[in-house]
Amino acid sequence: MIEAASRPKARSPRKGRFRIPLLVLLVFAILDIGAAAPAAATPITYLVTVNTATISALAGQLDFQFNPGSGALAAFVDISAFSSTGGSLSGSPTLIGGASGNLTSTVHIDNSGGLNDYLQNFTFGTALQFQVSFGGAALSSPNGTSTDTFGLALYDPSFNPQLNDGSQGDFIVTVDVNTDGSTTPHLASSPAGLVTVTQVVQTGVPEPSTWALCVIGLAGIATWRRRRCRAGLHPAADL
Repeated sequence: MIEAASRPKARSPRKGRFRIPLLVLLVFAILDIGAAAPAAATPITYLVTVNTATISALAGQLDFQFNPGSGALAAFVDISAFSSTGGSLSGSPTLIGGASGNLTSTVHIDNSGGLNDYLQNFTFGTALQFQVSFGGAALSSPNGTSTDTFGLALYDPSFNPQLNDGSQGDFIVTVDVNTDGSTTPHLASSPAGLVTVTQVVQTGVPEPSTWALCVIGLAGIATWRRRRCRAGLHPAADL
């Protein structure tokens, strides 16, 4: 009797063949989830530049205010990176309401009072510049009611406003916090064009939980590679 030819044994699929792709997909899925997660509210920041050449050498005052309108949500501004071309600060500032700090570092003004004012003696140069950042519940969690206004006024020694056109009172520039949490700048210089306001784009930073999930995924790949090496198998064979 002729024996039937023996069939070759079917090769069993190699264990772990798809582990690397699955782990890689896991890492990308983790990163995708982190990107889709709601980001922490980022303050709205503007770079403000004022041409003061026509009042250069005038000894006067800088007046920064941040005052509440309707609604009762908390909000604040931080004024930082103040610089001047040919100008100089002098004396200590006058702080009213929710104002604190100093232009040599950072000025913080919240909307806790009816009048929140930072007044600083200043000899004007040809230009000045600063950043102003807006934050608080009125921006991150607006309820359709809260409004606030930031403003900068320039004064001479007798508190006569300088370089303003009157459309925003004494202020040469204002920024409104709107009921939806957005902000709107208003330029009010005379002549026009003395003030520029540019929004500073903030770069998002991944949340700590996103970094943690990514580390877990990468650690899984590293553990898999160590086990393959101990078993005498080259990790690249499963790619």
